Formats: sequence, structure tokens, C-alpha cells
Amino acid sequence: MKKITLFAVLFAFVATQYACKDDDDIVPASTTTEVALNFNAKYGADDLVLNSTYDYEGSGVKFSNLNFYISNVVLVKASDTDQTEILEIALIDFTTADGNKVVARNVPTGTYSGLKINIGVPSDLNRLPPTDFATTHPLGNDSQYWSAWDSYIFAKIEGAMDTLNAQIYDHGFLYHSGTDAANKEISINRNLELTADATGVLEFDFDLKALFNMNGTPLNIKDNPIVHDPNNLTITLNLMNNFNNALSLQ
Repeated sequence: MKKITLFAVLFAFVATQYACKDDDDIVPASTTTEVALNFNAKYGADDLVLNSTYDYEGSGVKFSNLNFYISNVVLVKASDTDQTEILEIALIDFTTADGNKVVARNVPTGTYSGLKINIGVPSDLNRLPPTDFATTHPLGNDSQYWSAWDSYIFAKIEGAMDTLNAQIYDHGFLYHSGTDAANKEISINRNLELTADATGVLEFDFDLKALFNMNGTPLNIKDNPIVHDPNNLTITLNLMNNFNNALSLQ
């Protein structure tokens, strides 16, 4: 009887040890959180309000339409090769309520050293027409697609200028960017700490005045009022490259 009891106790002890070891070896599931990406339109030091008047090289200017795609948004850890995509694509649209905000979900918590954002639509998605997507999807909007170009409109900037300084706003302008060549990746170095108990918030400023500054010289809107030509991408590429100067993280 004593032998049986001793064996039972010994067996229970060994089983407990193995059970403890197994528990220690279990890798907990990744903890995730949400990250809000908010984009604030600016014109220099001023907040940009659509259809309000701003000075542009001595002439009044109003912006009536402003949007752009962001895609392949990734958070980067200390090693640049350790990247986590948090958002595939979104349309940042300043003409609609809360259109300048997007929330990335199921983002792994942890410490990050920066982020990368592509301005535009990646080539694998750019070759797909809006009919391939639901109308609620960022790419499901026909008005953001050029069928003749087989490309989405990566960025829209539209408005009018008062070239006579008579408050008439007689000179309309339109800048539409697209095609695979116009994609622009932006890298931002910033230490970010994401925890499970709070939504991460990334506040971006998008300065339209800086976007129109071409290497120290403002874009001549009067002489170049329309950019919508796949055979002449000079201004398109300059504007898209300038996102690197116009977009900043607070």
C-alpha cells in the first residue's frame, strides 16, 4: 500500500513538472491595437479650408477639391528589414466629413522606429478597374479612375485663381496625377510605442503651399493650369516627389 501511495505521489510530481514546462513553452498570441492616421490640410502656417482664399504669389487662390491615395503603409522596427504593413490602401479625401482620417486595425504592439507610406496606388492594384471592387472600397470609385490611362488618379488638386486681382477667380486649374511612374514612397523616422490599452494616433500635416514649391520656385499656375496628360509627366512627377516635403508627422 505504501509503495502504491509513493508511486502515485511521484507520478503526480513528474506530471506537474511537465505541465509547468509546457505552459512556459507556450508563446502568447501577439497583442494588437488600433492606429488612427489623421491628415490635416495646411497652407503654410494656416489651416487649409476648401473654397477659402489664400495668397499665391500676390494673387488670390481657392482650392475646391483635394484628395490622394495612401498605400502600403508599414511600421518599421530598428532593423529596416523588420516591417509590418498596417494598411493596404485608403483614399484621403478632404471634401468629405472625416475623409481625412483612417484607422488601421490589428496592429501588433511594440516599439517602432518609423514608418513608410506610398502616395499612389501600387501597380498590382492599379491595373485593376473599379468594377473589381465594392463601391465602399477605396478603389471602387469610378471618378478616381482614368480608363484611357488604365490608372487611378493618385492625387486630385483643383481650384481657381484670381489672376486679375478682382476677386473673380477667373482662372481654373486642375492637377491630376497617375500612372505607375507617379507612385512615391515616403519614409519618416520617428520612435513610436504602441500599447494594447490605447489607440495609437499619427497626426500628419499636408502643406499644399509646400507641394506647389518646385525647388524654391512656386509652380506657375497661370501658365500651367491643367495637368492631365500621360505623355507629359514632368509636373506630375514634380508634384508627387514634392509630397516628401509637403507631408510631415507631428
